[in-house]
Amino acid sequence: MVKEFVQGSYQQCSKEVAGLLLLDSQHRLIDNVEFEEGKELAASRVYREVLKVNAAAVIVSYFSPSKELSHSDKEHELSALKSALNLIDVSLLDCMLVTDEVVSLAERGLL
Repeated sequence: MVKEFVQGSYQQCSKEVAGLLLLDSQHRLIDNVEFEEGKELAASRVYREVLKVNAAAVIVSYFSPSKELSHSDKEHELSALKSALNLIDVSLLDCMLVTDEVVSLAERGLL
């Protein structure tokens, strides 16, 4: 269901986008926030969004119209983000790489 949601969200996008699905403690969607890519999805930006809605969990998504996304491109950023979220007791549940298809890093055991 999450894969379909993120793929549908970016269907009409023509630029690189990073997104956050902010979830409550029951993993229900509270908010969907998108950032134009270009710089890292910094922990401070994520903190602000998480704290605004008191989210308990986060799913990160990345969309690239060039259809070139790999886990290795985001590995350092995701590691830092996961550590930062752990400090405020918020879970990073998954990272979705969205091109023509949606790849779940959690499903692949990479998160």
